[in-house]
Order: sequence, then C-alpha cells, then structure tokens
Amino acid sequence: RPARPVHIRRIETAARELIFGGASDRPLNAQVATLDSERNALRFTFTSPRFEGDFLGRAQTQYRTRLEGLEPAWTPWSEDTVREFSNLPFRRLTFRVEARGPDGRAGSTAAWTFAIAPPWWLARWAVGGYAVLGLLGVAGLVRWRTRALHDRAAALETIVATRTDELRRTGDQLRENNVELARLHAIEHEERLDARLAEEKARLEM
Repeated sequence: RPARPVHIRRIETAARELIFGGASDRPLNAQVATLDSERNALRFTFTSPRFEGDFLGRAQTQYRTRLEGLEPAWTPWSEDTVREFSNLPFRRLTFRVEARGPDGRAGSTAAWTFAIAPPWWLARWAVGGYAVLGLLGVAGLVRWRTRALHDRAAALETIVATRTDELRRTGDQLRENNVELARLHAIEHEERLDARLAEEKARLEM
C-alpha cells in the first residue's frame, strides 16, 4: 500500500479568521504568507484522506507536527487533528505535519511557510529611529554634561581668584601691620633709650 498522505485542511486565527480553507486553487506552498503582528495565534486543522479503521470502526491514523523556527523536534504521534499556537514570534516559521497508518509508515509531509511581521514599533525603521534618537540623546547628554563641567570649572576659577585676592589683601594688610608694629617697637625702644639716658644724665648731675 502507498504511504499515508496528509493535508492541511484549515488555518485560522484565534479570532476564527479564516486564512486557508483547503481550496485546491490556493496551494499553501505557492509563496510565503506574511501575517500582521495581531495574527500571531493560529489554529491548524489537518487530516488524511485515507480511512482505515479497526474492527470497531475507529481510525488508526496518527499524526505528528513540528513548527520549524520554534520547535526543535517533532511532537509525539497522536490521533489529534488540531494544533494551536499562541504568541508566535515575529519571524519566519514553517508548520509541518505527517501522518502514518497502522503499518507505521509515514507519508509525505504537508507544510506551510509563513512569516509574522513585527508591529510598527518593532519594525526596522522604528528600531533605526530609536537608535538615532538614542545617539542624539547621548550626544545631548554629553554636551550638557560638558557644559556643566565647564561652568563648574569657571565658577571654581572665580572662587579661587576671589579667595586669592582676599588672601593677597590680607597678606598686604598683615605686612602693613607688621611694618607698623616694627615702627612702634622702634619708637618704644628709642623712648626707653631716651629715658635711660635722661636718668643717667640726672644721676650724673646729682
């Protein structure tokens, strides 16, 4: 017997918006579908057109799926014919599904490649704008910081100049005071000498 085929029957969003309804004139692999950022939750329905039941009429077909770009390996084999995804990343992905019958042989893989576009605030031009704004902000911050440092340095220079002038004036005043003290000491010394000389003269006269 030929291997078990499988087909993707339906692709819907979380809001039950139909993306693909199994139309034969719209093959899934014709081109990569691009979905907007709001349609990042998808529901896949798949089936195998060949039915082989057991003695109770139960289907013996099993399926496994894989979302390339998000899942590293296939899911375990199960009889589920629906797979749902939510919060899909904003990049290119490929949904694959395989079916196998009671003999354990898997048929060809049905696949659908799609890409979820990021929102406008995560688009490349937006990221570029953020980078430019960030560079402008950093440049403005550096310029503001440099100007603040220059202003602070100028203020410190003014303070240092004022203090230096005050110290110079204080030094001049101290020097003048020292000169005046030296002159007063000299006058006092001369007066003491005059007093001693007068005393000696009076003693000699007596």
